[in-house]
Amino acid sequence: KYDTRIEYIFDLMKKRTEKHEPRFTFYEFSKSFKDPNIHSLTKSKRIEEEWHKIKEYFMTFQVWYQERTLYHLVGFLVETGTDINVLKDKSSESTKLAFQGYLQELIKAKIADEETIRKLEYGKKMVKTILLLFNIQTLLDNKDSNTYFPFYRYKDTRYGWDVEHVKSQTDLKIATLDRKKWANDILEYFTGREYYVGKELLIEKEEFQEIIELYKSDNEDFDVEENRIEVEVKIIQKLYKVVFESRVEEEFFEELYTTTLKHFKEEKSTNDPDSISNLALLDATTNRSYKNAMFPIKRRTIMKNEKAGTFVPICTKNLFLKAYSRKVSNIMYWTKSDADDYLNAIIQTLKPYLTKI
Repeated sequence: KYDTRIEYIFDLMKKRTEKHEPRFTFYEFSKSFKDPNIHSLTKSKRIEEEWHKIKEYFMTFQVWYQERTLYHLVGFLVETGTDINVLKDKSSESTKLAFQGYLQELIKAKIADEETIRKLEYGKKMVKTILLLFNIQTLLDNKDSNTYFPFYRYKDTRYGWDVEHVKSQTDLKIATLDRKKWANDILEYFTGREYYVGKELLIEKEEFQEIIELYKSDNEDFDVEENRIEVEVKIIQKLYKVVFESRVEEEFFEELYTTTLKHFKEEKSTNDPDSISNLALLDATTNRSYKNAMFPIKRRTIMKNEKAGTFVPICTKNLFLKAYSRKVSNIMYWTKSDADDYLNAIIQTLKPYLTKI
């Protein structure tokens, strides 16, 4: 919003809001300097005092940025709606330790008790607040780390980080226009190849048959489940038909969708699918427009983004690596046990801020 950082400080000093006209801050400064009742010497001193305030703002922000704990606490409060001028005023009259305690008390006021958090569901504004604080406190708990939560990347509208479901919403039907994207994602997961981009088909039928044979060959030594390869090959062939054909019958797609859900164990409920135990901060690309990507597909996208250097919140990455799960039976499925362990990790991490019931 600003060409230079000092403009931001000017606006804060004069408490300009979005309701004010663009030149509001300039006029406020100008009024104090052009008052005919002020003698030249006093006017000069007034300018000096204003410049001192400007430097004080800058140095305060510099301290907040350099002090890792203050950086994260202030960043969280500003992101969740606290007026930065309120924090600045409190900082000016407090020691660093007292100010940090003040910030922690403000955060406590935003966070509910444990029972309320356990009952949070998709659509509640507090869910995003809890998940953001979970990510921030996870970083702060590691005293040996010098990692900073990148608020500027989290707020980048190109990625659209928001609260989304970990396990797919099986009650949502995939719109006809999204079915090719859905099928392409799962084909890419199985074979490591992209088949369809926009309206362009990348692989022809002849090459696809070679991919099928290669897939069988690559997996035959790892077939620990009876008929797993056979089932997966049938799914792959049907997925390719969805990608390749201009139109498929509704009954065909519904049967394929049901079979794929069953294969990835997505048809089984975790807890309440809208519970916070099934929610995480996901970007729009990973979550996809059809909002029904399955757990292994989302996991694969998260890993690709991480490898490419794209920002992924630490707790989102940990979740898809199943770092919170006490028992990892299968890395590709999201189970009730995984969801319970994830929720307990959230509660444990946020203990310092939870109010007592």
